Amino acid sequence: MKQRLMLQVLVVSLMLIWGASSASALGLGSYYERGWGDGEIDYDYYYDDDDNDNIDIDTDHRTRAIGFVLDTNVAKDSLFNYRLNIAFDKIEIDGLRPDSDYEADGFKMDHTFGFGVLRNEYVRLWVGPQINLSYYNEDNHYRPFNFDDDDLNMFGFGVGPAMGVNINVGPVVTFTITQGYKFTWLFGENFNDDFYGHESQYYINFGMLFRINDIYQQ
Repeated sequence: MKQRLMLQVLVVSLMLIWGASSASALGLGSYYERGWGDGEIDYDYYYDDDDNDNIDIDTDHRTRAIGFVLDTNVAKDSLFNYRLNIAFDKIEIDGLRPDSDYEADGFKMDHTFGFGVLRNEYVRLWVGPQINLSYYNEDNHYRPFNFDDDDLNMFGFGVGPAMGVNINVGPVVTFTITQGYKFTWLFGENFNDDFYGHESQYYINFGMLFRINDIYQQ
């Protein structure tokens, strides 16, 4: 199931990149992101003990991501831009189970739909909604029992507002700073126990883009 989902996500991402690259203007680059949040996890069958069914556990999350960014409108004097972020992500989770901390590797993909509220030759300030998809997997980091399966498989779907500023340096290079908030629904499996939950996260990222046929013109 994991491999099939990852393949589907990759195919969709490549289709989006191909569609965007056929446009007349484009920005391509990389970025680094940090995020901080907290949430709640609910285990349906916690240790298979009927007295402990549906236990809610408060969690704290921290993420570090590095990845690829594509933007359909970095510097042009037009209202709309679509931004695609695909990144390798490392998440630290405190409290996923009692007295346990986790570090898990994964990937995430952000789809952001921006609207330029300030546009000039040097700066583009934009705001808009964002949709996030993520997957994390952890194995052999914390294993109090002898399970053959992975310790953690976790999927996420998030939505929230984003705000960014693009700073144009010359005719080709743009530095970008993005920050935002997202609410994420989580579900997965931990030590063979199914869980679901949610997370609220604030994040900020820094990136550099190279513009292709993307210049400011009124």
